[in-house]
Amino acid sequence: MPTELEFKVKPERVKRVLIRTPNWIGDAVLSIPAMTAVRKHFVDSEISILGPDSVIQLLLENKIADRFISLDNNYRGLGGKLRLIQNLKKQRFDLAILFQNAFEAALIVFLSSIRYRYGYNRDGRGFLLTDPVPFFSKSEKAHQLQYYLNLVKPLIGVEPVFEKPVLKISEREKENTRILFKEEGISENKKIIGINPGAAYGSAKRWLPERFSHLGDRLIRETQSQVVFFGSSSETALVKKIQSQMTEKSFALTGKTNLRELIAAIARCSWFVTNDSGPMHIASALSIPTLSIFGPTDDTTTSPVGNDSVIIKKNVECSPCLLRECPIDHRCMTSITVDEVFNLFHTSWLSGKDTFSPAVFFDRDGTINEESHYVSSEEQFKIFTETPKAIFLLNQMQIPVFIVSNQSGVERGYFTEDLVIKLHEILKENLSREEAKITGFFYCPHRPETGCSCRKPEVGMINKILEDHSINLKKSYFVGDQLSDMMLAERIGAKGILVLSGKGKETLSKLKIEGGLRPAYVADHILDASKWIC
Repeated sequence: MPTELEFKVKPERVKRVLIRTPNWIGDAVLSIPAMTAVRKHFVDSEISILGPDSVIQLLLENKIADRFISLDNNYRGLGGKLRLIQNLKKQRFDLAILFQNAFEAALIVFLSSIRYRYGYNRDGRGFLLTDPVPFFSKSEKAHQLQYYLNLVKPLIGVEPVFEKPVLKISEREKENTRILFKEEGISENKKIIGINPGAAYGSAKRWLPERFSHLGDRLIRETQSQVVFFGSSSETALVKKIQSQMTEKSFALTGKTNLRELIAAIARCSWFVTNDSGPMHIASALSIPTLSIFGPTDDTTTSPVGNDSVIIKKNVECSPCLLRECPIDHRCMTSITVDEVFNLFHTSWLSGKDTFSPAVFFDRDGTINEESHYVSSEEQFKIFTETPKAIFLLNQMQIPVFIVSNQSGVERGYFTEDLVIKLHEILKENLSREEAKITGFFYCPHRPETGCSCRKPEVGMINKILEDHSINLKKSYFVGDQLSDMMLAERIGAKGILVLSGKGKETLSKLKIEGGLRPAYVADHILDASKWIC
């Protein structure tokens, strides 16, 4: 059944939509999946984006909007706000969606006579909105990308996909970057490591300049790469100071690019090392392997999305404080050494394996499909309705997905290996209809008495997967309904997720009675588990 809001704000009734963006570059990047979901829902509506010029420049190539309204100098001050309101009135918008939480944003769309005004009920502005979205304090710890998705969900009526933000670059921008690099003496034949030592929010988010100097020298010497420093014109002095303390030659593009040129230049990097900042999210959205140094901010809410990013952070007692300037000794940053950053860089990308890449391992019977004493026929193989969406969510996150199951019925003579393979083909066909896929299927055909090394909770099947796939087990998840699944998760250092389907409720009761072994999360079903992982 459609919600009251869906019925009231049907796409065919909405000719013109106004989206008020967040003000910060990083927040704007993380809002891209939610704004893209709005674009897809209101496919025939004219969408205008209102925001700072920097955010508009960021979104120019993403095909989200038909028009852009820049909050430049013409709309500053009281007179500027009045001019903006008159401009918005003339355009007769049917719907305003506020990704910015400020009271002023709601007041402006209210005074602009926009019929439907939609946004979070924050900053005391609920009475200015026709459709205020409840904001619960527990959502504050959700990732910022999910925070924006939760905002648009009641409007579009479906669960938006938690997916990695993507930034687009034109061919002309790519060519202009090649020209810029040639002028700066940056070779096309050597790999580039981008370093962003600044952070617009405040100095508390910046790792020490002298450590960036030592790191830059070491990266140049030990990777035979070029180091290019990025930043705004206000960070030119900071970069010059860092370069002056280096012994190796490096390059700097600080103050030499506008935002679109900065995006295109970052896209040329092989790797990116950065503080928590707008360029961090830009690099991640360009799928550049990114190493992010976190100090006073909360990586659980603002970290880059996707498996091509790694984070280094020290859990000091005062972090995350979210302060712009450190009032004490900046211990969250001073405790991070050059060796630690370089070693993380090396193990993540130079060891020849994607050691930072997580994976999700699923049990089969009771997790993927209905539990049966032994699934010994095609008729007994009933896939849960939630399964395709659950796998698709993980595919969107570019996380490898594996089925790891015990199938002792083979050795017991209840069914053949041909049937196991056939059932997996049926599963693949079912998933493909939803554009979902499994990376690999692994099963143990032996009885427990055989004592093989592959039967869960033994690690044989996991070791087999690791022969062909580079996986960081400590960042991975094992999802299942049985005690053996949770035991295997513990043995390989992954997070165990217990689903209450299949034998999950029985397993949960055992765990409560026995104590000791605890899953990281208890999920109602496979889709709930995938959402939690995302």
